Amino acid sequence: MQSRKVRILFVGDNPAFQSHCGTADSFDIHCAKTVEDCAEWLREGAADLVVAQACNLRDAPHVTDLRHALPGVPVIAVVAAADTAAAALRAGAHGCLLSGTDGMAALLHALRAGLERKRADAQRLKLADHIQVLLESTSAGLHGADANGRCTFVNRAGAEMLGYRPEEMLGQ
Repeated sequence: MQSRKVRILFVGDNPAFQSHCGTADSFDIHCAKTVEDCAEWLREGAADLVVAQACNLRDAPHVTDLRHALPGVPVIAVVAAADTAAAALRAGAHGCLLSGTDGMAALLHALRAGLERKRADAQRLKLADHIQVLLESTSAGLHGADANGRCTFVNRAGAEMLGYRPEEMLGQ
């Protein structure tokens, strides 16, 4: 069984990117010059990974736009300098690739790392949901507190035993 291609959204005006990645059979690449140009892909949530060109500090906010448009999708910023990399990471990029380096090898490494993080995040969310179902399905009253004694978790049974709803107890 053949796995589906990894869908990469490239946002920027670097024509070399598609030609380098076009040789890799496992990628389906959509290129757009701006975030606005890729609106349809963003609406459909069709990307597994976003590669965003952020050559200078004024481009870094585009990383934030992409992170909001595609929550949970890793964003790799292609940057020209270390200060731009720092700004892109602060804006939410999962990783950075310095332009002008051995692009394909570094990009493939960054893609793999970004996809692994996406898979790990999905597994973590699935596990958290499973744990929540288990905690809510028990008839035992369960709660958790932080170092200051404030309630950080309480299941429905625990709250009902005390005459509250769970949301009334959180933070108290």
